[in-house]
Amino acid sequence: MDKTVTLVTTFYNDQFDAIVDGYTKSMNIQRPNVINLFADLQKSDEPTDKRVKIPESNDWVTRTDIKTQNTLIYDHSGNLMMTVEHLNEKINRINYFKNSKIVKTNIYNPDGILSSTQIFNKDQKLGEENFFRTDGSIVITINYESGVANDFQVFDGSGLLTQDFDKKEELITWWINSLYEGKSDLVFVGSSTDLLYKAVAQLRDREKTDLITFVENAHSNIGRIKALLHKEPLINNIFVQYERDLHSIENTTDRDISVSAIKTAVSDEMYLPESLKI
Repeated sequence: MDKTVTLVTTFYNDQFDAIVDGYTKSMNIQRPNVINLFADLQKSDEPTDKRVKIPESNDWVTRTDIKTQNTLIYDHSGNLMMTVEHLNEKINRINYFKNSKIVKTNIYNPDGILSSTQIFNKDQKLGEENFFRTDGSIVITINYESGVANDFQVFDGSGLLTQDFDKKEELITWWINSLYEGKSDLVFVGSSTDLLYKAVAQLRDREKTDLITFVENAHSNIGRIKALLHKEPLINNIFVQYERDLHSIENTTDRDISVSAIKTAVSDEMYLPESLKI
């Protein structure tokens, strides 16, 4: 492709850049641009330089787990208060405990700046997540009920609520629409089962965006693929894994579509319909 590849994701992972670096190096491919919903919203023009540190205190006893190199902090009665997890010799997260039960987790970005907090209820299930800009202001709050996210709130730099969504799909749609507003000549490749793909498919302008649907194991899920081909808006471009996937769709479709396979045959011969194979 003659376009710059951008990897767009909508899940939270404070180590995602490192994961992408690892994959691109092991596969010897060019590193794509990376845009993540949380990282994008957490950016700020004036990031704080206040990095996390564990102070010395006479109120607790500190021990180090030899196997994990994590720091465990107890009160003088032997009750666990905190565990400090490290990654690349830097503090990655701090877990807080009360009566031996986890009540809160702070997650820090690679620069040691607070990125997210997770608050747990009395049953030790996640009840609330807060995400912070790099200047320390709160940007997203996610509320949970019985372990299921049911409220997504977005705040401006002053802490005022600007958006309130019931579903993550709504948050993604709002974000992707604002991210690519006014931009044209886009080619978006994604899985039909992904929330981001669904959001783009619903709001895309056909004159500005080409949508290519990636389908896994088409040859063993041909019934689902056939139904997908007749779903509005109609899919015209499909990306599959193997030659057998391509032929399965070829033998099933009743309209003109474009299908490309990622893994080609061992030889350089062109793909041919099964009926023309020798």
